[in-house]
Amino acid sequence: MNLNSKKNYFQFKQFGLYQGGNGLKFGTDASILGASMNLDSSVKTVLDIGAGTGVLALMLAQKSDAQIDGLELDAEAYAITKENFANSPWQNRLRAIHQDLQSFQHEPYDFILSNPPYFENDLPSQKPSINLAKHQQSLNLRDFVVHTARLSHQLTKIAVILPCESMKQLVIGYLKYNFFPCDELEICSFNDSEPIRTLMIFSQQKNGFEKEKLAVYEQKNVKSNAMKKLLEPYLLS
Repeated sequence: MNLNSKKNYFQFKQFGLYQGGNGLKFGTDASILGASMNLDSSVKTVLDIGAGTGVLALMLAQKSDAQIDGLELDAEAYAITKENFANSPWQNRLRAIHQDLQSFQHEPYDFILSNPPYFENDLPSQKPSINLAKHQQSLNLRDFVVHTARLSHQLTKIAVILPCESMKQLVIGYLKYNFFPCDELEICSFNDSEPIRTLMIFSQQKNGFEKEKLAVYEQKNVKSNAMKKLLEPYLLS
């Protein structure tokens, strides 16, 4: 893989990201999810489900001392994640794993996060790797709930970003396993527009509930001040 390819390479402040030629580019959802997470010192182990390029794991590695596993089923995406990890400043704390969630065995993690598949009504792509990333062909929301709960302990937090309607289904699923919403971020394009994504953190501990809103843009093609501030630790000026 050519990590210096300008077409497929993105440079952050503290790490570089090779994105490959399979269409699995990191986007707004992953950027917001990674930048919004603040891990305290009690979080020693993290699982990133559907690692893709590894960007979420790398963003968390930048601001924590946790050991982070990136789980990825697609072979090409796994190879990209593995190489991005190896070329980062935190390679000793990052591990790429080529396996599906359903068969993955591990002791419970302290923190789990994911930008899971959700394009249920879109036409499938001709590229299998894009199908795996965007469609619920290899991992549906029910399996996601079941197996993230299996890989959790009583203090584990699970962070997920989804379209609003899909998030409603996820909340119902997690309640069956005694995981409750504890933090919610509504994401909209502009201040006066309806939310298009929801970022939710789930926990078995009922310690209150906080809800915030984030507008991505101030106007067309101009990011809001809140979005700029959120991404400032990662993006070059």
